[in-house]
Amino acid sequence: MHGVFCTLMTCKSTRVAPPVICRGALPSSTRTSLEYINTSELPPLSDGETEVPLVSSVRNLRVIIDSKLTFHQHIAKVSSSVHGVLYKLQQLREFTDTRLRRMLASALLLPLLHYCSPVLLGAGAVSDLKLQRLTNKGVRYIHDLPRDASITPHRQSLGWLTVSAGRELALACMVHSALRGLAPPILSELLLIHAPSRPRRGTRASLVVIPKHRTEAYRSSFAVAAPYIWNALPANVADIPTLTAFKPAARLWYLSRENPGQ
Repeated sequence: MHGVFCTLMTCKSTRVAPPVICRGALPSSTRTSLEYINTSELPPLSDGETEVPLVSSVRNLRVIIDSKLTFHQHIAKVSSSVHGVLYKLQQLREFTDTRLRRMLASALLLPLLHYCSPVLLGAGAVSDLKLQRLTNKGVRYIHDLPRDASITPHRQSLGWLTVSAGRELALACMVHSALRGLAPPILSELLLIHAPSRPRRGTRASLVVIPKHRTEAYRSSFAVAAPYIWNALPANVADIPTLTAFKPAARLWYLSRENPGQ
């Protein structure tokens, strides 16, 4: 009940529809079960003083959250913004070189593509593909590539991660801060350092306990996904004490993971 009440208090300020509340409060719920919820038949939601109106979507901190947690509207908005920026940049192409186009794309496109990326964890492969295609358009703009050209080597030369790897990097940075007491308590309380009964030589000291989970919805939550991502990092990266040094080292590791032979 405490989790339901806290979620209700959060939704009171953001006006999120009950299907979102149901998933946030009940880890055992699934994305499929949300599709069968008929919001028109749900009773009014209230904390005893104020009734929370039902809405199909809500915008908070520039992220559009829909009642089914598909994030389709948000990704469509990102796509529109990216295409708008690319259209304006293309008009200035004759006045730019590769170096300047790289600077412009990094400053104007990447913030749109990676803004609040951890929120989209679990949105699905189709959503990631849409965002990755937008990233590829930015790479084509920088290097003036034809549509049938291979994107991966040019993206890696820019030091750009894939959408999924960029999201994992953002989550890893959040865990790094949380384990060192530099993140909000609401995140730090979800992470528990693994303390083995018999420590083994060579075992990392900063492994995080992975909570038991049964559903894909809970698997995509910060409490479960973040420990998986953090525990996958090598010790020489995870044990870096400062975030300013950790982030570039983790980025290089994610880039090297795409080309294990190099």
